[in-house]
Amino acid sequence: MVSKDTRASTSLKICLSALVAAGMFGNAQAAAPDTTRIIVSFKPGAAALLKSTVGALKGSVKHEIFGMNAMAVEVPAVALKGLENNPNVEYIEEDVVRRPFALTSPSTGTPYASGQLVPYGIKLVQADQLSDAGAGNRKVCIIDSGYDRNHEDLSANSVTGEYDAGTGWWYTDENHHGTHVAGTIAAINNSGVGVVGVNPNKQLKLHIVKVFGKDGWAYSSTLTSAANKCGAAGANVISMSLGG
Repeated sequence: MVSKDTRASTSLKICLSALVAAGMFGNAQAAAPDTTRIIVSFKPGAAALLKSTVGALKGSVKHEIFGMNAMAVEVPAVALKGLENNPNVEYIEEDVVRRPFALTSPSTGTPYASGQLVPYGIKLVQADQLSDAGAGNRKVCIIDSGYDRNHEDLSANSVTGEYDAGTGWWYTDENHHGTHVAGTIAAINNSGVGVVGVNPNKQLKLHIVKVFGKDGWAYSSTLTSAANKCGAAGANVISMSLGG
């Protein structure tokens, strides 16, 4: 980062942090070896002067950032020092390329059946490098909104659950969040259908405690009871995808 004012704009930092939190990542970009793309924050009312300066430096404005006194410009690398010393410039930082996370890629047949979609997280945790064929002695208890046992990616799993007077049977799921979480953990490896989970070989035992109904919330006391039920069911791991 090239900076004249060490007090960088908080709002710009928040904006960039939000992009990262939304599932983005990045690396540096330059349109040509002798140019660089940067974000320039300028003093209020100095937009026209900055555009003129960029033009004089044989650069170009690429994007004017909405709601801020800042813009993305592409300039020759040798011009950075001049911009740094410009009295209208507050600070300069690199304009970084961002790309989406949470993507899937089709399996080529190894180790998952062709046609399966493989979430990026599978490779991230290296689940594709270790067989889960011996996972039958492990039980994961999922505290969530239930489990659709008729789902084609979940129906063949070894799964148990409980009835709850407030939310109903474990194998119903009105808002599908619990089914989604279960799929992340154990969607089966079935040719040409859906996605694969971290443990896709139908060996992992699942136990479902349903705490969320169609309205999608529960009290902490209910969650405490649910965790105790997981323990009573012999769970080795408890999954809770929730917050408050």
